[in-house]
Amino acid sequence: MIFPSGRLRGWVNDKSGKPSSFIVLNRISIPFPIESRCSGSRQGDTLASCRRISAAFSICLLLSGPVFAKVINNRVADYSIDVQLHPRTNAIAGREVLVWHNTTSQSAGSLYFHLDLNAFKDDNTTFMAGREHVLSASARGWINITGLTDLRTNTDLTGQIQYVSPAGSSPLDSTVMMVQLPTPVGPGDSIAVSIDFIEQLPEAISCIGWAPGPGFYLVSGWFPKIGVFQKGKWNCHRVRTFNSSFADFGVYGVNITVPAGYKVGATGEEVGKSTNSNGTVTFHYAADDVHDFGWSASPDFVRATREFNYPGLPQTKVILLLQPDHRSRADSYFSAVDSAMKYFGLWYGPYPYPVLTVVDLPRTMAADGSSLKCPTLIAVRAADYTLKGNRSLEAAIIRAFGCQYWYGLVANSGVQNSWLDEGLDSYSGDKVLEKAYGPGFSVFKIGGAYPVCMFPIATFFGVPVAAIVGKVRVHEPYGDLPLYLRHPKTEAISDDAHLAPYRGASGSIAYDKPDLVLWTLEGVLGRDTMAAVLKTYFNQFEFRHPSSEDFEKACEQVSGRDLKWFFKQLVDGTGTVDFAVKSISYFRETDLGTGTSSYFTTVVVAREGEVKMPVDIRLALDDGTAIDTVWNGESRWQSFSFKTGAPPDYAVVDPAGKIPIDTDYSNNSLRVHSFFLPVLKWGGRIFNYFQNMLLIMGTLV
Repeated sequence: MIFPSGRLRGWVNDKSGKPSSFIVLNRISIPFPIESRCSGSRQGDTLASCRRISAAFSICLLLSGPVFAKVINNRVADYSIDVQLHPRTNAIAGREVLVWHNTTSQSAGSLYFHLDLNAFKDDNTTFMAGREHVLSASARGWINITGLTDLRTNTDLTGQIQYVSPAGSSPLDSTVMMVQLPTPVGPGDSIAVSIDFIEQLPEAISCIGWAPGPGFYLVSGWFPKIGVFQKGKWNCHRVRTFNSSFADFGVYGVNITVPAGYKVGATGEEVGKSTNSNGTVTFHYAADDVHDFGWSASPDFVRATREFNYPGLPQTKVILLLQPDHRSRADSYFSAVDSAMKYFGLWYGPYPYPVLTVVDLPRTMAADGSSLKCPTLIAVRAADYTLKGNRSLEAAIIRAFGCQYWYGLVANSGVQNSWLDEGLDSYSGDKVLEKAYGPGFSVFKIGGAYPVCMFPIATFFGVPVAAIVGKVRVHEPYGDLPLYLRHPKTEAISDDAHLAPYRGASGSIAYDKPDLVLWTLEGVLGRDTMAAVLKTYFNQFEFRHPSSEDFEKACEQVSGRDLKWFFKQLVDGTGTVDFAVKSISYFRETDLGTGTSSYFTTVVVAREGEVKMPVDIRLALDDGTAIDTVWNGESRWQSFSFKTGAPPDYAVVDPAGKIPIDTDYSNNSLRVHSFFLPVLKWGGRIFNYFQNMLLIMGTLV
């Protein structure tokens, strides 16, 4: 079977009627039987070694020359993978055939692979050293390469495997594998390798592994995945606390064997299913133009499907795999997916894949494994109980879908430019959430989560007081401010997030500050221009690997403005933003002839932070009118004088909230006359809350 694209596609049936994987080389189909996959006589048996790929495949590969006549959508790494899950031991055995095409102008004398599962091997890995959660010995995970063959010459390279630690990491970290090649892969040439592997899945704490209870498996970062070859070097970093494996786009054909009765969701489309004689079932999946592949399996999934349809956007099949006790949340899942697909498609570009699979995680999933980003596959966890109006599930779904764009399609490095995909995902997710559901509320979630953080004001055991005493509307970006303020000057967001000295700072660099920076950029450029920037950036770099510099160029190209001052200070710098109204004073003059009065007001504003940028200033008058002006923010302070026909009421900097990254909102405005009624009102509510809380605690003693 030959596909029009001339690509690896996944599976066909051979003459015997058995499913076969195949490789397409210059439109030549070379099948090899799936029956050679790793398997045991029954589940729980010792995992058998995968047999070598047929000699015919190697010979045809040699005769075929370059793998692809033409590279489309930067398809660089194509995979055919056979994998079997053994639930009794939480183990996986598999074989992959990788075809890698060198699209650069320099030769590659080695291959580098991500082995993400080795991040859970022991407490000495870079990943585990940065986490609060410690795995027991029985809950650890690993991947072991049992065979590696260069199919150009049918040479066994297993003995050439080395585990390397780039960037001075722990020598005990084995999440990056290097294989020295006997013959380099020249520019425009290709190599095919077969890799046999067995692996132990960890107890899931970061979107990889199994959850306690009835069988549930969330499997990402599970196969040997080749890194990205750029400028004569491999970009392939060890697994850290905050990053996703950097990889090239390609075509995947994956055959997943599980016990009969299990349901499977995965990247791409299910293109077939085979029932085996040993009590297992094999699901056949195909995915085009993706750079990763994930899957989930459970016997308890409740499957539901709907079609996304919106004028002007392509139809997409949405598959939802629910936990049995979450059937009532199906509409919430589908509604959030519809909103995300609609607005991302209209604002940035259509979702290009024909299917999206959404997995509802069980409550036994560890807290920091509550979401997954993988091409065409997302997984989030619904809280068991929430207050009416709480949109935490919708927010999680929308942001998980955002990763399909700002990770899955526009695939920057998650190490060197982590702020790009994480920041754009948070920013665009915030936009969709407010557009679809309106401003959020700071309300409690009963299911073990904190309420929405609001302003950097008084807290009680880490809970913002404002979230307790009232249902306060919260503009989405402000939720990141308290977390950013914990580490405002540790590192620039353009730096590698892993260079931060502690985990909290890494999160601030990768997530919290980037979101605030992008909202501030919208304030500088305007909403419509910012939307045009992201649409242009998406269209320019879909299926590519952009950098921070590429995003800056897109901003300048669309806006027609020099924005180096913005990126130098807020992306490449660690300075903070803080504008304040220092004083407001006035005097009155009355014309004795006409009896009219004029008011001469002086407002002094100051730049308390290091960042210099324009800021709006407003003088509000007693008659309800206002005077607006702009300060360039270059000097440390500036005095503004106004002549008006009504007395001043108050002065405020940034009245429209264009600069949410301002670190102190309490000094942004100043009234001529103090007004204590709101303070007394809120103070009374806070006092009443604590009084009731003490009474409740007293009944528990």
